[in-house]
Amino acid sequence: MPYVFHRPQDDYRVDDWDWNFALQLAQRYGWIPSDACDSAEKAVSVYKLKNSQWVTDYDASNLASAIEQALNDIPDVEREENVEISGLPDNPLEWFSGEGKQFLRELVFYLRRGGFHIC
Repeated sequence: MPYVFHRPQDDYRVDDWDWNFALQLAQRYGWIPSDACDSAEKAVSVYKLKNSQWVTDYDASNLASAIEQALNDIPDVEREENVEISGLPDNPLEWFSGEGKQFLRELVFYLRRGGFHIC
């Protein structure tokens, strides 16, 4: 079941895999959620719940910035290296290679418009 990001009159649907890999990618490029007092991993895990967690304007903007930094490092052509037993890449750079870059651009556009609820 996909994630639904919600703000008044502006819903955005994101596949589970895409959101989880986007969070991993953002962390690799320096994103730390603002509520990461104890641990960044613990704070990021809250963003994986579908319980109307609020993502602040600040976090949405920083998440977008980290993803934008990663875009130049993501291959334009899909790569099939380093695939886990599941048949899925284990690296977010590979997950978003090829057509996946467009998803990240659209996600950044959504994130730049401010905070939202994760449902």
